Amino acid sequence: MNISVSKKILLGLCAATLFQVLVLGGELLAAVYPRWTGVPIRVAVEPVDPRDLFRGNYARLGYAFNRVDAALWQDAGQPVPGQRVYVQIEQDEDETWVATAMSARPPSQGLFLRGRYRHFISGANLNADGAA
Repeated sequence: MNISVSKKILLGLCAATLFQVLVLGGELLAAVYPRWTGVPIRVAVEPVDPRDLFRGNYARLGYAFNRVDAALWQDAGQPVPGQRVYVQIEQDEDETWVATAMSARPPSQGLFLRGRYRHFISGANLNADGAA
């Protein structure tokens, strides 16, 4: 009787360990899958105020596709703050990727970035966060 109980405990420990290894393996695969299947792109990086009195020197980067020209908005009306938006990007002559269109629906073809509309900036720019 003592042997069968210890076998059950050992089997339970093995099953729990296997489950944890499978969960961690799944997390690893979910993290590296976009690198295996994705398309590398190069974008123009714009430094934003690299010096702060309280924080000192730091690196905060901005991207041109965060501020999209309002003329690229393809839907009727203006987007609502917090609305999910899709910015279509295409490669230009110097091999960087630039925004070519922005809408509330994902484009049917081509590469695009998904983000959230933040607010309208004067100068005919729409501001979108990259966080989906």
